[in-house]
Amino acid sequence: MKLPGIVLVGSVVLGLAVTALAQTQRDDVLSAKVDEVVRAQMHEQKIPGVSLAVVRDGKIIKATGYGLANVELDVPMAPEMLLHTESLAKAFTATAVMMLVEEGKIGLDDKVAKYLPEAPALWNEVTIRRLLTHTSGIRDYFGEDGDPTADLHRGFTEDELVRGFVAQTMRFPAGEKWSYCNAGYVILGVVIHRVTGKFWLDFVQERIFDPLGMTATRIISPDDIIKNRVSGYQMLNGGWKNEPWISPDWKTADGMLYTNVFDMAKWDAALYTEKLIKRSSFEQMWTPVKLNNGTTYPYGFAWRIREVNGHRLIQHDGVGPAFTTRIARYVNDRLSIIVFMNLGEDEEAAMPTRLTDNLAAIYIPGLGGPAVKAAGPANTAAVEGDSTQDRPKPHVQIPVIAARPEDVSSPEAIVKADYESISGGVGVPRQWARDLSLYNPNARSFSVDKDSKTGALMIWSPTLQEYADEADAHFVREGFTEHELAHKIHRFGNVATVFSSYEGKFTSTGKLYTRGVNTYQLYYDGKRWWISSVTWDAENYISPIPPELLPKK
Repeated sequence: MKLPGIVLVGSVVLGLAVTALAQTQRDDVLSAKVDEVVRAQMHEQKIPGVSLAVVRDGKIIKATGYGLANVELDVPMAPEMLLHTESLAKAFTATAVMMLVEEGKIGLDDKVAKYLPEAPALWNEVTIRRLLTHTSGIRDYFGEDGDPTADLHRGFTEDELVRGFVAQTMRFPAGEKWSYCNAGYVILGVVIHRVTGKFWLDFVQERIFDPLGMTATRIISPDDIIKNRVSGYQMLNGGWKNEPWISPDWKTADGMLYTNVFDMAKWDAALYTEKLIKRSSFEQMWTPVKLNNGTTYPYGFAWRIREVNGHRLIQHDGVGPAFTTRIARYVNDRLSIIVFMNLGEDEEAAMPTRLTDNLAAIYIPGLGGPAVKAAGPANTAAVEGDSTQDRPKPHVQIPVIAARPEDVSSPEAIVKADYESISGGVGVPRQWARDLSLYNPNARSFSVDKDSKTGALMIWSPTLQEYADEADAHFVREGFTEHELAHKIHRFGNVATVFSSYEGKFTSTGKLYTRGVNTYQLYYDGKRWWISSVTWDAENYISPIPPELLPKK
């Protein structure tokens, strides 16, 4: 008489097993796609190594290292390895402040002078809230061009650092505009110290890291021997250089931590709970700041706020001399992408943003595409000094025009026009419409290479529209130019293949950016030549440009 019940239970168990198997198979497919996307971007942007975690419903579903943690020793990257947090650490500082707010020890609208009596009269309207939201108007220790105005190699005490900040003039009245300011978070660390009697990191260790089991996270130190520490790199003159040394005294609350993606996944999971602070406090941290004129800017307390095709995104990234980082939390989807790269700020400056956006689109149906908007009516006129962190790529409008007859008269002419269309000085608009007129409407571009460790192909295949969206602002800002060094043409009837070596430079710096070979596939339709595809690969020490594709001496 109990047999039907046994059958029912067995059916349920079998159904759950089938569902779990289907989810596992789906995750395997998505994981392979993630690998493809990461390796393609690493190749395109010459990133030595990437440490990645994908977290769903508070659980890690993928944690992987790609490339190299140390180029000189050929050490592979692994997810347990330690990298600089850069500005991701600001969220720990902001959460610590909110803990003290909940305890009544700090008020968000308290004047900073309450805690720093040495603050000048110019700071009278600077509040804790203004420091948290980068609207204080105080000067940063990085200049407007991103170069440090403070000596990062010199030792100092906390009081000496504060004296240096308060001696500066204001950039603008507090609350007038938004301007990213690391110094504000350094000062918040000092406030935490003065209120609690504990060094900011000791307080954060006790109240955040220890309760969450974030055992790998620690202060940076260039002098200490630290197991699993990843080497950081800069891109200079087209090649990697070791990270610059800074004084061990830089233990400030704006980003001076090491961590790994496993610890960051624990942090991400805690943000869905009230283990640290109340839900209402988190929501306050994730609310766009209101400026003096009543408009808002999509930044809260150490978090940027966006909406991507209807999906709420709470995120932040970090850009330093030798590391770039990002945590992107699609909170309604309960999906987070955590990315650490051991390549620092260069001309691109938004590498992890692009990568996490692309990876999230793999896991969230309908997320993809360039449509991105900020949460709240941001006043773009009231923004100053915004770094390229988390700045979404614009959608470039490309009108359809007829090709210039001289541009499509021969294989040589169409290749020459392609180079001219994407090149120009600083501030000079690119000729995307002219470039589009050279290509068959179904044409694609391909960047192809092999991973140096695994031999796996790494391919980026944009349409011209996608390429323009990705490159336009960068090309115009830096004055990117690409010119041909030499070419060889193989023609048969109405088709031709052109091997064209190139050299790319930035007129803003005069520095060589890249060299390589473009391979054009062309055809003639009886009236004009068309580009059906172009494939390129950058030169490296394993694959130098062959002598026949170099200018004759």
